[in-house]
Amino acid sequence: MTLSSEIEPLVVYLAHPVGAPTREGVEANLADARDWLSILIARCPDVAWCVSWLPYLDVLEDIPTNRVRGLRDDCAMVRRCDALVMVGPVKGGSAGMQREADASSHVLDCTELSHIAVVDAVNSMVAKWGGK
Repeated sequence: MTLSSEIEPLVVYLAHPVGAPTREGVEANLADARDWLSILIARCPDVAWCVSWLPYLDVLEDIPTNRVRGLRDDCAMVRRCDALVMVGPVKGGSAGMQREADASSHVLDCTELSHIAVVDAVNSMVAKWGGK
């Protein structure tokens, strides 16, 4: 992929489930989310990816009040993005992802797609919208 300096990139929020019954499950979900982000950054050069929730998980204690604040702040970020892309191992996303999707004006639910199919869907969206 070649970076286009001719257009302003679309700002796309990346939603991925994090919660799991065990700490190991949470860590596996975070690793998967980081893999998705790495692939999408590399293969979708005309997108500025917003993953505002990731640093919150790195600096805030995992307690109910922080989870509520995180989801509130995520939904605020989603409303400022051009679109939301849902990825990950949960068909249709998690409950938090559904709240984020409800805050977005354009949602691509890619939870059942392969990495290649998601890259194609995102790049097709960029081509259709022609950047900003």
